[in-house]
Amino acid sequence: MKTPLALHNLLHQPLQTGVSIAGVAFALLLVFMQLGFMGAVAFTATNVLEQLEFDVLLRAPDYLHLYEAGQIERGELKVAANTPGVRSAQPLWISVQNWRSLPTRAQSQDEDFQSQYLPIAVMAYEPSSPVFRSPQIQALSNQLREDTILLDESTQADYGPLDDQPLIPFLPWRLGRFSDADVGRETEIGGKSFTIAGLYRLGTGLAANGALITSPAGFARMAPIDINTTTSLGLLQLDSSDAGQQAQVVERIKQRLRVIPPGVRPQDDNLEESTGVMTVLTKEEALAAERFRWLWQTPFGLIFQMGVVLSLLVG
Repeated sequence: MKTPLALHNLLHQPLQTGVSIAGVAFALLLVFMQLGFMGAVAFTATNVLEQLEFDVLLRAPDYLHLYEAGQIERGELKVAANTPGVRSAQPLWISVQNWRSLPTRAQSQDEDFQSQYLPIAVMAYEPSSPVFRSPQIQALSNQLREDTILLDESTQADYGPLDDQPLIPFLPWRLGRFSDADVGRETEIGGKSFTIAGLYRLGTGLAANGALITSPAGFARMAPIDINTTTSLGLLQLDSSDAGQQAQVVERIKQRLRVIPPGVRPQDDNLEESTGVMTVLTKEEALAAERFRWLWQTPFGLIFQMGVVLSLLVG
């Protein structure tokens, strides 16, 4: 009978074997945890872009991420819309404004309650031409007016849902979420009064703890820009879904517009002031660029990538 030498080696010092197995398991746990965190960053970075209806994206050369998109001229969007092969071209306005926190049901009875001003992501589009894939948002588009908003249910409790309670008593962390009880409440955004007309669930992304949608007229009340001449992004839908034909249309668009590659910023002062400078990306390129931004150019991604490396070294 053969002697199971390997098994005897493992069982010869069971305590040492157990410690070794626990160490390897702990290292693997750390690696997979960090990979999970890094994957969450990549997913959250693009969850809003994924829900936008577009095949080609027009954006400013100083674009950093979705909520710091810069501005492009709407005239250039019209030029792109007249390119053969382009079915539609829709503007999308994006900004970050100050939201005045609302009192919860309990806080409304507190005479000493003081509102806070918190940054919130604001998006606006023409209600007659929905740009979001979400059926929930499309169904609520007819509620958008110059003084109404749709609020993302994922907006954190610090913004003041009516039905809220502490996660742990006497600590600042909150448990509540915005719900149907908040529909009809008035709030202040960018110093202007708005009514919550409905709720949707999309996700706020990495750069904001809250998000909302409004109409172009409502956006103009919040942000000091001329919505008739500028927009944040241009969303183009093409006639064909064939990759080869789409590439040809993209080349035609680039020929009609003054285009610079992604990540390159104009150096000439006159060029910076030109109304025809922008970047043209397919949807896949736009999503990849957004992931790259958050994974490689922000502390979020770099910390988790360092965590993966350190976990491997610990192992």
